Parts: sequence; structure tokens; C-alpha cells
Amino acid sequence: MKIAKELKEKFEIALESNDPSESLWKLAHDLRNQGMKQIELYFLYEHYHQLVDADDPKYDAIVDSLDIIWGGAWAIANALYEHELTSEEVQKFRTDISK
Repeated sequence: MKIAKELKEKFEIALESNDPSESLWKLAHDLRNQGMKQIELYFLYEHYHQLVDADDPKYDAIVDSLDIIWGGAWAIANALYEHELTSEEVQKFRTDISK
């Protein structure tokens, strides 16, 4: 998935903030409220999840946001969307964007 420059800038600003957990959580809410689809939001955060080392404190901030984007039990009553993503949906989207 190609990520728009403006979106990259917003994500990177949130990631580099003094409180990346709060900033990434707020960004996820803002993007959802602006109409971003759940699967697109998931892939945006997943992109950065793959780039950040697991030992970096920012890693946990990304993972926590991924949980609320995915939904279901992972979100612990804080899901951004009513629908819980499935592995099948993620795989289908991954396949579709690689075409």
C-alpha cells in the first residue's frame, strides 16, 4: 500500500511526540473520523510496526493502536470500529494491493 506523503508526515509527527501512545491513539481516531476504512488504517499502522525495532518504546505505542484498530478482544472495549478485523480480510487486502 502506497502511503500518501501527508499521512506519513502525520504518523511520523505522532510517533516522535513526547507521548507517542497518546498521539498515535488520537491520530487513529482522527483518521477514522475523517472516513478512513478500518483495513487501510490497520495497514498504515502495520507499515510502521514493521519498521520499528521491538526494543524501541515506540513499538508498544504502535502495537497498542493496532489493537484498537483491529477490534474484538484485543481492543478491550476501546475498539475504533464495530467490526473486528479477521486474518482473512487482512490477507485479501494484502493480496489486492500487491496486484
